[in-house]
Amino acid sequence: MDKKIAKLDVDFREIENKLGTAGLSAAEVKDLSLKHAAQAPVIAKVRELARLEKEAAELLALKDDPEMGPMAHEELPPVQARAAALEQEILLDLLPKDPDDEKNCYLEIRAGAGGDEAALFAGELLRMYTRFAETRRWSVEVQEASASGKGLKSAVVFISGKEIYAWLRLEGTLEQRKAVTKKLRPPTSGDRGPNRRGSSTRWSRHSPQGSGRR
Repeated sequence: MDKKIAKLDVDFREIENKLGTAGLSAAEVKDLSLKHAAQAPVIAKVRELARLEKEAAELLALKDDPEMGPMAHEELPPVQARAAALEQEILLDLLPKDPDDEKNCYLEIRAGAGGDEAALFAGELLRMYTRFAETRRWSVEVQEASASGKGLKSAVVFISGKEIYAWLRLEGTLEQRKAVTKKLRPPTSGDRGPNRRGSSTRWSRHSPQGSGRR
């Protein structure tokens, strides 16, 4: 196990020990509790990694056993693969977080040139994001909406909850579906960007204060 990962569990146990110490001030309890809650998901992965590495070591020790060797040869590779993948996942979790990741987000969806097809696709995008937000237990507030036939001309929604911008900030790829393209860019006043035939545009930006309104 990587030394950085092993140290995580040591530090986490220290936090747990401090939380059990008498005489802490309310501020100290709050600070330790926040650290404990923030680190708990990663620590669960760290302990699962430790279990997998222990299982791999036990299987490795059985490889030369006449009776258990065949079983060990079969079960060892997938255990090692899971452990390696989990270790990489934990190391990614340790990368510095963007301070904007926890902020709420405004999302604008706008049909570009392309008539009914673009409007229908813009409506599909709004429904898709709404359903996704529901699965994440986020709150979606439609602030502006303009219909176009059976579709959507434009809409602005405010999405609030946990790690909103961390999920939506990476929607900057350009895709094409049934001759309809979609593009994400930060919203600004004034310039609305180029229209494209059969296009639907998504703009996303975080709320300046994390939970406020425009």
